Amino acid sequence: MKMKIFLLIFFLLCSLNLVFKGNQYIEAQENPIQIVASISPLADLVTQVGSERVSVHLLVPNGVSPHTFDPKPSDIKKLEQADLFFIVGLGLEMFAYDMAQAVRNNLELLELGKKIEVLDDPEENDHEHQFGNPHVWVSLRNLSILAESVAEAIIKVDPDNKEIYLKNAQSYKEQCQQLDRWFGEKVKNLKTRHFIAQHSAWSYLARDYNLVQIGVIEEKPGEEPSPKKIKSLIDDLKISENPVIFAEPQLNQKTAQILSQETGVKVIILDPLGSYPNVPFLETMKDNLEKIIEAMQ
Repeated sequence: MKMKIFLLIFFLLCSLNLVFKGNQYIEAQENPIQIVASISPLADLVTQVGSERVSVHLLVPNGVSPHTFDPKPSDIKKLEQADLFFIVGLGLEMFAYDMAQAVRNNLELLELGKKIEVLDDPEENDHEHQFGNPHVWVSLRNLSILAESVAEAIIKVDPDNKEIYLKNAQSYKEQCQQLDRWFGEKVKNLKTRHFIAQHSAWSYLARDYNLVQIGVIEEKPGEEPSPKKIKSLIDDLKISENPVIFAEPQLNQKTAQILSQETGVKVIILDPLGSYPNVPFLETMKDNLEKIIEAMQ
């Protein structure tokens, strides 16, 4: 008899727990934290950390460079409804500061790039890069740091679910670390480490794995180089050991193809932004790394 009572109480408690968790899930679905993220990698990172408890609006559409993006009135409206606004900062999204001020004073603008040890950007001398190289997310090691920062920010809004966000951030970090170890082993056997980039999006990746960036095509993203600059790049490619050209789908690849025709150097298309929410950014990064290995081995 006592055993029956015990089992009855046990099953009742389990049922209540399931109901409680179910209600939590429904509440998260009905009242998610509203978040705006400037670029696709950040939108994906926030989604991975926040899971079903966040609703993420991507500001810069897929296929568009944040360097050339011009926000629309509908973007301002999304920002008015947001609890958090994540950007890279470091001068990447110059439009974001005016947008945040236009909405309301209490919207928190979170500049994730401030958490990273920033590289200088000697190749690019425009005012947007006066704070150093802003492409901090194109590094698996930096992404691990950004995951922690995202979790901290969401926890401030929703402290009751702290453990969930910390667990999700840890899972994301472990995925980054696994991919980092895999690529770190692969680069040991590369035939060449030299490359020219369309613009300096790959400097952090080069730092992490001792790749050598010998130049950039666009000193300011979206602006074609001068004939003098093109000649200089051709000369650099000719004297380098088996170099590769990194082009990007968001930018015009015309000059990259000209350089290839003049020197015979291979062009590979690497995507520093990805396609949220269609493809997780770490999958995009793995695809980039596989292309680098294939071109440089």
